[in-house]
Amino acid sequence: MNRKLFNLNILLILMFNIFVLSCSENPFESNSVEAPSNLQVVINADNYIVLSWTDNSTDENGFMLERNVNNINGQTKVVELPENTIEWIDSTAQQFLTYEYFLWAFCKSSK
Repeated sequence: MNRKLFNLNILLILMFNIFVLSCSENPFESNSVEAPSNLQVVINADNYIVLSWTDNSTDENGFMLERNVNNINGQTKVVELPENTIEWIDSTAQQFLTYEYFLWAFCKSSK
């Protein structure tokens, strides 16, 4: 698990986690996929958080992105992204909050 802490000029404090569960560890099926890597985080001109990563798997069915805000109520599903996705924009993030993102690749069936 990679953890990066960023303190940005717009006073967002962001924590990022990136990890993958093999399909045998999630409820979909028993077939592992390679973890995404090289998570990059930027704030675009609209002050949205842009998450991008390298898709290292050729057989995932998609990516699950979860988020924890201010360490309250644990992580919750934000979006399920299709296979080969390499970027997602969080347009709902607000200043003065701490965000922790969890990204993992998944497969629903053996290929």
